[in-house]
Amino acid sequence: MSVKTIDTIVIGGGHAGLCMSFALQEDKREHIVLEKKRILEQWRSSRWDSFMMNTPIGYSRIMGQNDGLPETEMSIPLAKSIKMWEECVKERKFPVREQTEVISVEKDSEGHFLVNVQSEDGGPASYLAKNVIAAPGNYQIPNIPTAAANLEASVNQVRVGTYTNPDALVEGAVLVVGSGQTGIQLAEELLKAGRKVFMATSRVPGTIRSYRGEDVFFWLDRTGMLTMPKEALPDPNMKYDRIPFTGNNHSIS
Repeated sequence: MSVKTIDTIVIGGGHAGLCMSFALQEDKREHIVLEKKRILEQWRSSRWDSFMMNTPIGYSRIMGQNDGLPETEMSIPLAKSIKMWEECVKERKFPVREQTEVISVEKDSEGHFLVNVQSEDGGPASYLAKNVIAAPGNYQIPNIPTAAANLEASVNQVRVGTYTNPDALVEGAVLVVGSGQTGIQLAEELLKAGRKVFMATSRVPGTIRSYRGEDVFFWLDRTGMLTMPKEALPDPNMKYDRIPFTGNNHSIS
């Protein structure tokens, strides 16, 4: 079994993993990003046909991305975003090993990490690293309500990651569960397609899309909300990390 000694391993080639690669590059740290499928796989295979970015490009770039677009550019189609991200990875020469799944991470007596991988590319089967950074994208794991199991078989249940477009759904009304960025964008699409739409929401307060001509993200950034620890919030029990943004470039009341 081949073992390669390396300074740092980054597990996951999504936004977080690639941004970590940029930071490590800037610090001149030897590292490699291990991705079990393709880089940015969730963006490629778990979004619907009409998906558009819900944030200005200033808040959806990979670190190191030079695209020449203004910070305020919005409603960017997914295919265009993926192309820009791929160009950034190529330009920055991030050390990424795709189709390589991490099987286990073990710590030895000297505090080093033995990272065992499974891949067919002929590369190392294991790495001995001083540091391991986990960025596996667990946020993408669907949270299906338990009540879903009690619905009749005639009710077609689709989740984000399998939904593609309105034509792929059976005829009839649609219940969208969740009023975050995804739920709102899907509800709008279904309404425009002529469907009767119901939406189940939480008690999370709504958010305006823009204020004084600027997107709300710039205001959240200026006021420190994007970097404020939970304990410092006015009400720590409120789910500020679930703020529902409205349309991808407009407000919905």
